[in-house]
Amino acid sequence: MSREQEQPQELDTIYLAGGCFWGMQAFFEEVDGVTSTEVGYANGTLGRQPSYEEVCTGETGFAETLQVVYDAGRVPLSFILERYFTVINPTTLNRQGADQGTQYRTDIYYTKEEQRPIIEKALTSLQQAYADPVVVESKPLDNYYPAERYHQEYLRKNPGGYCHIGRTQIARESYVRYVDHEALRKRLTPMQYHVTQEAGTEPPFDNEYYDLTEAGI
Repeated sequence: MSREQEQPQELDTIYLAGGCFWGMQAFFEEVDGVTSTEVGYANGTLGRQPSYEEVCTGETGFAETLQVVYDAGRVPLSFILERYFTVINPTTLNRQGADQGTQYRTDIYYTKEEQRPIIEKALTSLQQAYADPVVVESKPLDNYYPAERYHQEYLRKNPGGYCHIGRTQIARESYVRYVDHEALRKRLTPMQYHVTQEAGTEPPFDNEYYDLTEAGI
């Protein structure tokens, strides 16, 4: 029986604008704890469902956005945001890779007030890693419309399609399992944690089995 069957899911949703939404979807489809994704257009001023061609004009206010539904009982929002930060340049305004325009801006749209402080804390921490200003914004979700059917899982159907997130990067960084390090620290000894989580090595002649002479099993 899978973990999903053993425990009820605590589904939550966050909306991530991060440049071309094709690569964003391909990336997050493989992130541990994400249960579903959908590409669409968010926080525009058109007042109705836009077409891709209209969004591409940069005059509708919409951003290419990924809807991410995740199991909050398995993975926290902070982890989702950590993964998001690995596939964007957070210091470039309205541009990711070769894609440029307001529709390619980097924003995080939330639907619950309790998500806001988590996002703000993550952005504050992110800024400490950069000398240039981080231009990712945190805003409430005003509106969202699903993109056309042909955009959904585009890179799965068109492996040669372009996105600022390269296929190698998607393969290298996407599937990462969330680890609750605080819980592990309580379960493991300091040495066990150091070896299993920090790529450490036990010093010689300093463990409970180094002079064991009993037959193995």
